[in-house]
Amino acid sequence: MFLGVSDPRTSSFAAAGEDGAGTAVTVGTPWARCQPLEHDRGTRTGEDDGVADRSESGATLRPVMDPAARLPLDTTSTRTSAREILRLAVPAFGALVAQPLFTLIDAVIVATLGTTSLAALGAGAQVFTTVTGLAVFLAYGTTAVVARRVGAGQVAAGISDGIEGVALGLVIGLAATAGTWLLGPQLLEWIGTSPETTSEALAYLRTISLAFPFALAAMAAIGVLRGLQDTATTLWVTLAAVGANLALSYYLVLVARWGITGSAWATVIAEVLAAGLFLAEHGRRARRHS
Repeated sequence: MFLGVSDPRTSSFAAAGEDGAGTAVTVGTPWARCQPLEHDRGTRTGEDDGVADRSESGATLRPVMDPAARLPLDTTSTRTSAREILRLAVPAFGALVAQPLFTLIDAVIVATLGTTSLAALGAGAQVFTTVTGLAVFLAYGTTAVVARRVGAGQVAAGISDGIEGVALGLVIGLAATAGTWLLGPQLLEWIGTSPETTSEALAYLRTISLAFPFALAAMAAIGVLRGLQDTATTLWVTLAAVGANLALSYYLVLVARWGITGSAWATVIAEVLAAGLFLAEHGRRARRHS
């Protein structure tokens, strides 16, 4: 007769026979082996160590810790995972930090025009950043869809789905532009813009609203690249757009004397540049995986 119990912590199986000769077998692993098992005979009177148990035949059953179950921690894979996380996270963080530089650059340059222009910029920029902030779901949604496709080995389908997300961003951006042109005065009134700055703020807001389609398309495009595990490209494109915004804002505001509207046009052109670079990159990847 052969009896036994299993230890859920180590997948060990301990057994003892009638003759007292017991064995412990590790099951479920390719290196299963046997070890001697101490066996107590006779009848135990009231003592119970909480580990051993006794069958009807009198055999004592004890779970045995298999040394092979104590496997060392795979530090190599842990280091690799950490490097992979940093490879994706650092450029993504840089791109997130670079985005607010658009408004910061505009504020620094427009401040040279006076406090009224700076207040008007603040009012218009508040509406612009609110709309783009509400549309951040485009980046998160495309990231999830593309990553799921890539995980299934369907890279081409993932890029195709991502391009549809970019198209959705364009459509939403066009609707936001139309709504801003129609409701611009009401929006500025709702956020408490003073009458002295309303005129300049409205001119800035309506001009910068032309960037909505390209900004939202770029947002969806960033999500596509994240799903493809490429955050470095998003960083370089964002830095290029920030650099273009800086140069154009300086020229249009301080050299061409377009005033606060020149700052808005600089942002529009920079967003067009970013969207164009992202679409070119997506087109290149689509051709490679077609």
